[in-house]
Amino acid sequence: VIRENLIIKGNNLLALHTLKQQFRGKVKLIYIDPPYNTGNDSFGYNDNFNHSTWLTFMKNRLEVARDLLSKTGVIFISCDDNEQAYLKVLCDDIFGRDNFIACMPWRGRGGRQDAEHVADIHEFVLFFARDKKSFVAGVEIKEGEIFPKYDEKKQRYYKTQLLRKWGSNSKREDRPNLYYPIVTPNGKEIYPMLPNGSAGCWRWDKKRMQKEIDEGNIEFLEQDDGSVIAYQKIYEPQEGDQSKKKFTTWIETEGEFWLDDLGTTATGSKEIKRFFGHYAFAYPKPTALIKHLIKLSNMEEGEIALDFFAGSGTTAHAVLELNKDGGNRKFILCEQMDYVETVTR
Repeated sequence: VIRENLIIKGNNLLALHTLKQQFRGKVKLIYIDPPYNTGNDSFGYNDNFNHSTWLTFMKNRLEVARDLLSKTGVIFISCDDNEQAYLKVLCDDIFGRDNFIACMPWRGRGGRQDAEHVADIHEFVLFFARDKKSFVAGVEIKEGEIFPKYDEKKQRYYKTQLLRKWGSNSKREDRPNLYYPIVTPNGKEIYPMLPNGSAGCWRWDKKRMQKEIDEGNIEFLEQDDGSVIAYQKIYEPQEGDQSKKKFTTWIETEGEFWLDDLGTTATGSKEIKRFFGHYAFAYPKPTALIKHLIKLSNMEEGEIALDFFAGSGTTAHAVLELNKDGGNRKFILCEQMDYVETVTR
């Protein structure tokens, strides 16, 4: 579809309409970091629209963006509380409410102790698909897992998790077909019982359950009171295999929901200074954040990422970084400010 990467300097609305001639339905991922309409004049571009003008500004561009997305394509839009609610409704109208995937909070700032009421440390990334039924999300590799037990028969390490369902829809009345007895190696029938003594449900149907039992993938542990709890054995991946899990909607750099060292806008500023010798752009997104979104989009060999608020070129940087795996992902950038000429040098 595209042999070389493209960087276009000029009005992004005109650029989008021009791109539509060649790239309609061919873009896998769009990431944009548009003006937040905060009234802040330190960005080097207009960030002080009246509300209706800002919505029209976004609507005109997002309608063309939708036409550029492939059937499996997705769009990520950075925003903050200032326009998030209105932008979500606008995107519902343009992309279809059924194609909304998530509004992902990103802990992207340090604590602003000069704030009037609370320290504002978050932004959002709105996430829509062109056709959610056709989109298959990427997954992340599980790292740092511990497999403390050893299966002598299979000669593999493993860990366990409850065979009984927990959390939502874990009661018998929620899934009555998943409430049935299974037989322990000692011939004892057990049922999925919740900690409060009420009836729960298993995570699998009878056919799957019997298959796992027959293959020795269930562990039965007798408790002090004589009751038995069933656990699923989860084996350590063999060489060449990798455990995977879904990305979460919470994007944070540390703590319970830590996914990766995604950084903050301060990280992005340091990256810019390292490349250009000065802070050429206010509040740039860190490369790691965009790489994270590209992985979530499941962008594959030869597919195209588009950023029509390119700023300092972080999206291009992220694509090139990911291509170190031998891939050939492509990018198209649109930017009208003069610093785009610096990026291309």
